[in-house]
Amino acid sequence: GISLLEGDVFRWEAVAGVFASYRDGTMPRAASPCGVCIDQNVTQLMHLPDRHFPALRAEPRFVEALLIPFQVHGRPVGTVWIVSHTDERKFAREDERVVRRLAQFASAGWQLWNALEAAQEANHRKDEFLAMVGHELRSPLAAIRNATHILQGLDKAGHATVLNVVARQSRHLVRIA
Repeated sequence: GISLLEGDVFRWEAVAGVFASYRDGTMPRAASPCGVCIDQNVTQLMHLPDRHFPALRAEPRFVEALLIPFQVHGRPVGTVWIVSHTDERKFAREDERVVRRLAQFASAGWQLWNALEAAQEANHRKDEFLAMVGHELRSPLAAIRNATHILQGLDKAGHATVLNVVARQSRHLVRIA
């Protein structure tokens, strides 16, 4: 599984096996072995972790748990963990190596996910900005267009008033730019 730290809780972002239905569930940091793992910033190998973390009591029971923290730019983000439900399955160095590699992938995936969200937010802000600029440009351009249309139908005496409108709206456009 992958547990992500969100404030004072861990959210189970990815869960496989018999507990897959717990995806998106949460557990308080203080009640979770993930909290110990992140606080100490080291691999944790726990035998019968529910003895110290009663919130983990479940069927089938967690006999052994291997947890590895991951960070982004030195900030704790979450843990990658695997559990065994039988005394016959004990985790070894190779298991730790594989899970550590998965933690590296989880860190990279978390960074990509946040970069995507940031890009989407920037794109949304750009769209709002362009809509506002379009609105600000349409008003003076409409006035200039109308004034030039009026100029074409006026005699020379009315030109000065309409030219003042064009000049004023042109100054407005210069201020926007």
